[in-house]
Amino acid sequence: MMVSRLEQATRILIAVILVCMDGAAAAGAGDVSGNSRRRFAHPIPVHSMPTEESPGMAAVCEELYFDQRMDHFGPSFPDGNYAQRYFINDAFYEKGGPMFFYLGNEADVTLYVNATGLMWEHAAEFGALIVFAEHRYYGKSQLFPDDPVSHLQYLSVEQALMDYVTLIDHLKRRYEFQDDQSVIGFGGSYGGMLASWARFQYPHVWDGVIAGSAPIVTFEFETMEQFFDPDFYAQGMTYDVTPAAGASEFCEANLRKAFSGDEESLASLDPSMLRSAFSICDSDDTKDEDIGC
Repeated sequence: MMVSRLEQATRILIAVILVCMDGAAAAGAGDVSGNSRRRFAHPIPVHSMPTEESPGMAAVCEELYFDQRMDHFGPSFPDGNYAQRYFINDAFYEKGGPMFFYLGNEADVTLYVNATGLMWEHAAEFGALIVFAEHRYYGKSQLFPDDPVSHLQYLSVEQALMDYVTLIDHLKRRYEFQDDQSVIGFGGSYGGMLASWARFQYPHVWDGVIAGSAPIVTFEFETMEQFFDPDFYAQGMTYDVTPAAGASEFCEANLRKAFSGDEESLASLDPSMLRSAFSICDSDDTKDEDIGC
């Protein structure tokens, strides 16, 4: 029976949310036996960058490049285009299935290929095409490889989102997507913010998104003065350690006391004490003189 694009997207999102809730409930109950939790056919990727010895999930993807405009909203300078890198895996893809599209954020995209287990876990069930797109100016998706920090006017949320819109259009044509096939976005942190904004701004492209740790409310300012306030992030972080946010009544006072005084206060402490206080791993190779910096 044919299902609509909206129905397909809704089924995917409900299924993923239910599995996440089931996993959280099992973890909260201390159930680690796995008897009541879903078993996945695909291993969950590790949170690490690939190496020659351990290439990770990138090894089962095809690494490709797509010709993107430097400026989607005006004349591009000087060459007009750049090569955007993306990874694709169609091993699970079945005709009529959805596209699982990761909106790359501020790092080499191979990090997210290895870290975004949710996409891999559900791809086989839904016959999904897996795509990880790299954010412009990061990894190998460089507009100006010899001088990456020049012409930063092309580094914006708007430009990045249009990169993804254009890439999705290309992939839909390549895989002959039909109108009833959905696109589900994935992202975490800044990537989750991109996913949320993508769904808001381009609802005809993304039929749904799963955004983890996406602090988009942080940018819902009531006044322009708040928008330009350089301390708004510090104020938000300070609020997180107050009783109003659920922290201990001593947390804010202790942190203020620890960081009060001159810049040399932490650096002057015994490195072994700092390693113990912050439970720094024995394998950490940070030099003693850098521990308190």
